[in-house]
Amino acid sequence: MNLEDRILNRINQLLEKRLDNLPPDTFVPHADTAEFSLAVTDIFTAIYGTGSPQLDMVKAAQEDNYNKAVVERLHGYLRELKESITDGLIANIQSEARGEALGDFLVLAREALDAEQKEVAAVLACAALEDTLKRCASDRGLDVQDKNMHEVVNALKAEGVIRRNQGALLSAFVKLRNDAFHARWDAIDTTGVTSIIAFTEEFLARQF
Repeated sequence: MNLEDRILNRINQLLEKRLDNLPPDTFVPHADTAEFSLAVTDIFTAIYGTGSPQLDMVKAAQEDNYNKAVVERLHGYLRELKESITDGLIANIQSEARGEALGDFLVLAREALDAEQKEVAAVLACAALEDTLKRCASDRGLDVQDKNMHEVVNALKAEGVIRRNQGALLSAFVKLRNDAFHARWDAIDTTGVTSIIAFTEEFLARQF
């Protein structure tokens, strides 16, 4: 059972907990309500992350005294979340969030280049590229967590994600990545770093 199936299974379990014995208006401090509330919070945190508007919405509902109306509101949030997962919308949201985070790395890499800090820029750009490739492969069900960048590139080639004419370019990037991660600074030039940044930005735009 993958992560998505486990989350859907947990949501279904919570939706079965109707807690119909709750009084309509009064505060209900019993354990079932607290467990239900914590479980809903955990699910929304896992999917959307802390500080997300979706989690804030759940927390805002929980600020009210626990009664049947509050529990029903949380049930409604869970039903909407379930529909989003089954429709594939959550995967898209998470993919976009990952793309934004990796984009931040590339912005920092460009800033480092502008400041003539090619070593810093190289490490940031190569980290962003490798992470982008691995996340892309993982999204397609490929097991690449413990693979090196060359192996990840080959796996994506086999899936048709990377075009044949990009092979030589990525081979050069693998060498630059190895030079950067082993502090072989004399082997790195700004042109190569700029090329990695540009390629990763374009790849992110297509994949995430």
